[in-house]
Amino acid sequence: MASSTGYKRRMAGVLVASLWLLGGVVGPAGAADTGEVMAAYKAYMAAYQAGDAEQALAEAERAYRLAEQVPQVPDRNRAVLAFNYGKMLRLMGEQDAAEAKLSESLDRFEAVAGKRAMEIVDPLIELALVEAARDKHMRAIRMYQRALRIVGKSEPPQPVLESDIRMELSRLYIRARDAARARGEARAAERALARLDTPDPLRQGVIAFQKGYVEMSASRHRKAIPHLEESVRLMDASTADGHTFQLRARSFLIHAFEELGRSDEATEHCIAIGHLKQGRGDAEQEPLFKLTPSYPPVAASGGVEGYVIVEFDVTASGQTENVRVVEADPEGYFERSATEAAARFRYAPAIEHGQPVPIPGVQNLITYRLER
Repeated sequence: MASSTGYKRRMAGVLVASLWLLGGVVGPAGAADTGEVMAAYKAYMAAYQAGDAEQALAEAERAYRLAEQVPQVPDRNRAVLAFNYGKMLRLMGEQDAAEAKLSESLDRFEAVAGKRAMEIVDPLIELALVEAARDKHMRAIRMYQRALRIVGKSEPPQPVLESDIRMELSRLYIRARDAARARGEARAAERALARLDTPDPLRQGVIAFQKGYVEMSASRHRKAIPHLEESVRLMDASTADGHTFQLRARSFLIHAFEELGRSDEATEHCIAIGHLKQGRGDAEQEPLFKLTPSYPPVAASGGVEGYVIVEFDVTASGQTENVRVVEADPEGYFERSATEAAARFRYAPAIEHGQPVPIPGVQNLITYRLER
């Protein structure tokens, strides 16, 4: 979240200023002083900004531990150090340890700034991310809702941060299988972003994608299409985020068009994905749309499971042709089902000299497993 990141930088500035004022203070004999805390904090910031997560975690822990030995470090600064340490623990997948430090940060910020202060928004967001990683969707939702109440009353207003939080809520409601609330939060995110004086095409594109994703999650393919098309229009594929969302939006559009029996309209997006993947190391061919094969009744009634490896050629339009069976185990059960399904797969064609070209001899594994 851009606004959240900017806010973390303001907290970092508070820490630097406070420690600078304490620069000459030394703790008990043999203990660290504020200069060592400052050095560790600066090392953490350098590693974090360089994208070195392991080093950033080590330096965040060092700054936190050193501050424990210096009584003169203000509580607000201790809250920042606990936040940095907890955030890095979360990013490294240590969710239990992250929760402990982030909760400490939250408690310290509440003590020095109050339960409705903007300072507690970032710890709440990080704690929500911890709960989401544990699939504790409702607990994460409550954290985000509390943060949203604070942001909603902030002065000056924070429309970008409000929009970002509502987007996280929309994603969580999808995971909680509540499409209605997911849809409502995506619309609220759009309304919040509309309050900006200057348009933000990237965020607008992400919101459009999310609105389409909500409809796809509810199998409302026809309603998803205009949102996904808007996302494609808004996203600049030359940027990393734009490239990612272009791929995702176009993949969903292929799925939606194929589900509606509109294969010709999916072709444009198969070719576009071929262009997007060109020169980016995406050599392995994976289907953009993979029809779920029917389970042969004879195999199902007999409890037979197995797999089929099919091979086919991908055309310049991303369709499959010349489908044949390479291997089947056991034989005689799944071959027809597999070839019929593979005939409807969609792929991104190869791109040569700016033009889509066929790909011969693509293989795909189709497995057949009965529900337990």
